[in-house]
Amino acid sequence: MLVGAVTLASLPGAVAPVYAEGRDSPGAVAPRRVVLDASACPEVPVADLRRIVAIEIGDLLVGAGETASDETDRVVIACGGAEARVEADGPDRPQRLRRTLRLDDFPGDAAPRALALAAIEILAALSPDVRQRIEGREAAPAPPPPPSPPPAASVKETVPPPEAPRPSTTVLAGAVRRAFLTDLGVSVWGARLGLRRDLGPRLELGVDAELARGSAPAATGSITSTLGSAGLVMGVRGGSPRLTGGVAAGGRLGFARLQGEPGSGTGVVGERATRAWGGPLLVARAGTGGRHLGFEVAAELGYDLGMANGSDTSAAAVAVAVGGPWLLVSAAIAVPF
Repeated sequence: MLVGAVTLASLPGAVAPVYAEGRDSPGAVAPRRVVLDASACPEVPVADLRRIVAIEIGDLLVGAGETASDETDRVVIACGGAEARVEADGPDRPQRLRRTLRLDDFPGDAAPRALALAAIEILAALSPDVRQRIEGREAAPAPPPPPSPPPAASVKETVPPPEAPRPSTTVLAGAVRRAFLTDLGVSVWGARLGLRRDLGPRLELGVDAELARGSAPAATGSITSTLGSAGLVMGVRGGSPRLTGGVAAGGRLGFARLQGEPGSGTGVVGERATRAWGGPLLVARAGTGGRHLGFEVAAELGYDLGMANGSDTSAAAVAVAVGGPWLLVSAAIAVPF
């Protein structure tokens, strides 16, 4: 620090005799310590003031909870309005030293540092012990530089690799078996392609498209049923990385085409009819696998709000029906990414 040198140049020459008097006092066995009193300046943090002063004069500063003797120098900092006054005196000192600063000139946290440096400046002029302590700090060798960090390659070896993010989208492809749970309800086999997307830690959204086909016997032949549909569900999931499960609710909308297939030689003409079907549904699933490939099974229960029948007109009897409650089971390959 350059505080000692600045002090000599900035203070009046009348202070110079104080050095000789303090240094040559007979019988001095210990350096005189310093009491810092900033209770009259609540605008400035006392802890910051003490920290900065202690950096310069070390243990010459009397601690905050320490009892001071009568033989101490004293620095008093008082604030009034926009001004701060710094005064220093002590027993057997020839005169009191004073300095005034305007706090407006030191915005923010610069005020504690400015007041602390002003206190150190006038203490160095007042006390030979303080001046010698500051000069000793300036002559002390600089501390050795901190050890250099290890090479970047060594640091990388000790840091575990970051965990790969969990896949948030899953593509599914598999087989389905759908049946309407009514008298003569249609029962078909088919295939499904689906996509499931994570919306949060537990919430997920799923969509799928399905096409299935089946045939039922009639009095004069058979009736072929072709069902196509798309579903949308939202639900929650849980489990572990190896075993997962979930439940969801949503809806399904599709078409049902019923085609009459008369037997040869019957003379009956086959007809065709198409109608929409769909309704609300609940689905539950369970799966297992790794990060790149898995397998899952699901069960879907829904209710078709309408009803369509396929009839054998020659026998005046219903052969198949599409409507009412349905049940679906599926098995699929899951590919997360």
